[in-house]
Amino acid sequence: MKDNGGELIVDVDEARAAATLTNKLMDDLRVRRGRRDKFAVRVQDTVIKNAKEAVEHERDSVTGLLLSSVMRRNVAERLTNGEQGTIVVLDMVGLKHFNTFSPEIGNKGLTIVAKVLREFGFAELGRKGDEFYGFIIGIDEVEFRTKFRDFIRSKQAADKLT
Repeated sequence: MKDNGGELIVDVDEARAAATLTNKLMDDLRVRRGRRDKFAVRVQDTVIKNAKEAVEHERDSVTGLLLSSVMRRNVAERLTNGEQGTIVVLDMVGLKHFNTFSPEIGNKGLTIVAKVLREFGFAELGRKGDEFYGFIIGIDEVEFRTKFRDFIRSKQAADKLT
């Protein structure tokens, strides 16, 4: 496989990551199937590294959380095995506003939210865009809301939400 600069990608994992990234970009941009042979992406080393890590580890490259599809698969397995719990979807309202300053600021916001959610103790935690998905074992929705509200209030009181 070659990038659009004509450089040959010889590492199999890098080629797979580049192909996956290119296909995702084509899907996101809604490139028609007949025109895909004319679509090219310049593959940078950092993009290859991040894409490779995401493909191999099934994790989001910004936060390190599971990709939402992997998280859903894991939760489905848990439910099939008889575990009970609550699935939570949390939307990071205002991410687009942060990204108007710079993508780095938006990424920092995502990282902070991911860190706080990890500390809460979800059994599974994933992300897609500005949405975070969590699965917590053994409590219902009402109990989750109470515990999560108390958790966030304790973080605010201790000034530990950053």
